[in-house]
Amino acid sequence: MAAKERRSADFNKNRSSHSQMDKLNRRAKRRRRLRIIQFSFLAVIVLIIAAIVINLLVVVKNMTVENNTPYSTDELLNQMGYHTGSGLYSINSEKALKLLSDKYPYIKSVSVQQHFPTGVSICFEKGAAIFCVTSSDGKYVYLNQDLKVLQIADEADAQAVSVLGFTVDQAVVGQVIENSDETMDVELLQEVYAGVVAEGLQQQLTEIDLTKNYDVKLTVNGLISIEIGTSENIQKKLQTAKLILQRNDPTKKARINVKNFEQGRYTELETSDSGA
Repeated sequence: MAAKERRSADFNKNRSSHSQMDKLNRRAKRRRRLRIIQFSFLAVIVLIIAAIVINLLVVVKNMTVENNTPYSTDELLNQMGYHTGSGLYSINSEKALKLLSDKYPYIKSVSVQQHFPTGVSICFEKGAAIFCVTSSDGKYVYLNQDLKVLQIADEADAQAVSVLGFTVDQAVVGQVIENSDETMDVELLQEVYAGVVAEGLQQQLTEIDLTKNYDVKLTVNGLISIEIGTSENIQKKLQTAKLILQRNDPTKKARINVKNFEQGRYTELETSDSGA
């Protein structure tokens, strides 16, 4: 009986010892977590203070700017809030483009390169108007490849690809146009142009006719009409059209029919022929 009581006492003693040890371990873990949190918080505070000090002490003194956009350098820098005396690292390329893209849509990209301790180089790169479409009030709307409105004008620009059968109801400079089943087919335009780019024909392209989505037509060099039909198999159709273009005189007015891409047809036209 005495032995049993001793075993019971030893068991209780061991359990009490383990319980005490567990408490000590938990306290140690809590202290470690607390130290980690305190250290992390202190590190964040130090980084914030360091960033503030750098922005106050490391400032722009020498700035070089390359700007081939239609906007003045002063207005672009004002919009960015970046001048001589600004914190050298207070802006970067991504932030600069975000500040400028809506108000100055012709800006394609902005490169900001800091040269410690006081120099910075900024390059504003101009984007191109790829498409020229009409608005419901008779204006000409210029779009980039992403269909972002770059400009609304009273005159057409021969350097942009004219898109027929694509009327913009509400054009706002700086915004990307949205699809409208009644007046324009954004997906069709993008699909057709992607095929043109894939075949390297974008430099020759002068017009896209989407008046009938089942009878798409392109014009290259202002002289040669390419009849595509539907957008089905458009890549193969454009491959055939490209081969036919390479085999014939690009300075002569002609019609190329690739509605059946396996049997493309080339027809030379008289200059006075309006059927191209």
